Amino acid sequence: MARQRLIEGGIEVTEPCQFYDIGYLCHLEDPDGYCIERLQHRLGKIPQPRPPMDGYPLGNVPRLGQISLTVRDAKESLAFYRDTLRMRLLSRQEVPAHGFTLYFLAFTDEQPPNPSIDAVENREWLWQRPYTTLELRASASNTLRVPHPPETQLGFRGISIAEPEAERQRLRDPDGILVNITAD
Repeated sequence: MARQRLIEGGIEVTEPCQFYDIGYLCHLEDPDGYCIERLQHRLGKIPQPRPPMDGYPLGNVPRLGQISLTVRDAKESLAFYRDTLRMRLLSRQEVPAHGFTLYFLAFTDEQPPNPSIDAVENREWLWQRPYTTLELRASASNTLRVPHPPETQLGFRGISIAEPEAERQRLRDPDGILVNITAD
């Protein structure tokens, strides 16, 4: 339904397809040329049509499922997000045919149904979380795509995390460049 509404609004959206055992998805771009991925929450199941909800441009309540960042060093990035920021690693999804691995983290105490972070059966559970997850895409190629010069970008500028003052001191980067942390 959301894909159809985007197309009706003049937005180019790719044909949906199954991406390995990761998920059923399609893509579009934001005004700055960054990729937006629409991911079906139920693996291998065609959702039952439902009437659109009034007041929502795409027909249902919007939710930001993942923020995706491409990282150069998975070990270093996981140390920061998991060990320093204390995010929980919920899933690891290797995509060897494309030379990258996906890591999904969140600020949550929830445990996936299967304790193995590599378990395929956890993916449908992951796509249905009511909170936003952080997706780290660790690539062997170490290429980062910036579609337009930074001074012309209108969208995403970084991640801000709200923490109590005691945590702010623990997380402070001596150079002040890693993360913007604000008090609750």
